[in-house]
Amino acid sequence: MSRPVKYQTEAILDASLLMALERGPSALSVAGVARAIGAPSGSIYHRFSGKDVLVGALWLRAVERFQEGFLASISVDDPLRAAVSAATHVVRWSRSDLQHARLLLVHRSEDFLSAGWPEELAERNTRQRKAAATAIRKLTLRLGAVDPESRDRVKFAVMSVPYGAVRPALSAGRRPEVRLEGLVGETVNALLAPLASRRDQP
Repeated sequence: MSRPVKYQTEAILDASLLMALERGPSALSVAGVARAIGAPSGSIYHRFSGKDVLVGALWLRAVERFQEGFLASISVDDPLRAAVSAATHVVRWSRSDLQHARLLLVHRSEDFLSAGWPEELAERNTRQRKAAATAIRKLTLRLGAVDPESRDRVKFAVMSVPYGAVRPALSAGRRPEVRLEGLVGETVNALLAPLASRRDQP
């Protein structure tokens, strides 16, 4: 019978997340995380070959948790509804997963990985970026946004509007207000309804 794993990977990442948010990217260290969970540093290195791999895994976990709902939202059949759903997902997710939302929307991956992505995580990071970019590109086409100005409008509506709405609260360590979901939805609808209407014209 195998021995239970005393220091679980998720517990290590959870401690890393708290340290990153409380002390900032530069203060995150393997030794600090080990002390936080009462583990020897060797237990951390057993799962993550170094600090960059640890923080890269932390970042990618947050992205994956966000993207699960975002990609489902942006795949709704009606493109205008998909745009509104994807944008308001940012608000809903920021409220339901405050810590990971703060990590992603207040910081950048470069804040933690100044030397670039570790080789063993680079493909996973690229795959995540491509998934999001592909989803937005498909939505843009579905909305009939074929010229540069229209494409910029879609990107602004789906990304800039919701991120700008939640960032002040997240920067202050607070959950975004519930009412922001409705405000973001109304804004996105107003921005993109003309595109959808133009697309539907015979």
